[in-house]
Amino acid sequence: MDVFHLRAGALALLLGAVAWFASPLTLAQAQSGAEAEQAETDQAAPEQAETPASADPLEPTASLVAIPGTIVALAPPPGFELSDAFSGFESPDGASILVNELPIAAAVELDAVFADLESAATAFAPRGVTLDRAITLEGPGADDLDLAASDPKIYAGTQTLELGSFQKWIGVYKGASLVLVTFQAPSETPVDEAALSKAFASVRLRAALSEEEQTAALPYELSDTGDLRRVAIMPNGASIYTIGPLDVDPSALQPILIVAPSLGQPPILPEDREQLSRQMLDDFPNFDIAEIETAEEREVDGAPGFFIQALGRDTDRDQEMRVLQLTRFGAEGGYLRLVAQAPTESWAEAEPSFTALLGGLTMK
Repeated sequence: MDVFHLRAGALALLLGAVAWFASPLTLAQAQSGAEAEQAETDQAAPEQAETPASADPLEPTASLVAIPGTIVALAPPPGFELSDAFSGFESPDGASILVNELPIAAAVELDAVFADLESAATAFAPRGVTLDRAITLEGPGADDLDLAASDPKIYAGTQTLELGSFQKWIGVYKGASLVLVTFQAPSETPVDEAALSKAFASVRLRAALSEEEQTAALPYELSDTGDLRRVAIMPNGASIYTIGPLDVDPSALQPILIVAPSLGQPPILPEDREQLSRQMLDDFPNFDIAEIETAEEREVDGAPGFFIQALGRDTDRDQEMRVLQLTRFGAEGGYLRLVAQAPTESWAEAEPSFTALLGGLTMK
């Protein structure tokens, strides 16, 4: 899962997660020219409880499905199974439900964005997302959502990308953390909106996972983080680090580094690694590259990797920034991506910590 659209501000964290969701698997498909197969894992995913054919999937006789590594459980629509590639569910027809978590501190900024349909549509429009209606939840569970989260906001629309057009629902729930639930399906895929509404109404949030539980679930370890401190762990295995007093920095003045695995994908072919690395950096949101300062192959924890450092400009804030990206390609499939950014005036101070973290990475 590529979460490096995630930036320092809370709003950008959310928008980036939604923008990414268009292609958790299709990026690998585009590189390999073949359909991505569901990854096999050594540990079997938790089994979903079987529901009698005559029973409503949200009746008390049916169990909610807990999403590993998150505080979220929900009753997915028929045909959806837990994904091995990201935190959420997927169906054979290409539809997906993705769950992301953000620090609850982000709610201050995001409440204004999700206050009404007009505000949400304005915020998401630059990412190719057109939100055109608010969803009123119906079905079992809709009347007692206070048991799970306070005042969820759900909007629906479409997203248009190079990969194609997608139907999209976006829901935000507040509990121990801020939870983003995103449904997506190719535009040609039929959607049972009644069943989907029931799924969104079924969302339940448990108490926050301990830091020890979150750390233990990560597929990597970092032996040296320098002056960087961790401010968030995402349910997909991504972790966010910064230097400075703020956990959420809308000004993007604090240096930030993000580590994220995209391991549930086919192996990236050697001849495609540099191209993919450059493509991912080109797609970094709100950043115009002025100069590629370094681009080279680099071994990462015994596996092939590719390193890029670039100078450019943050188009949202009109400030000069420097970005580095290190991608580790695993023989087992997929890749692990690290991206760091800082304003050019603070780069020299932050770079030793970036270098220490990159050098201390090992896979579990």
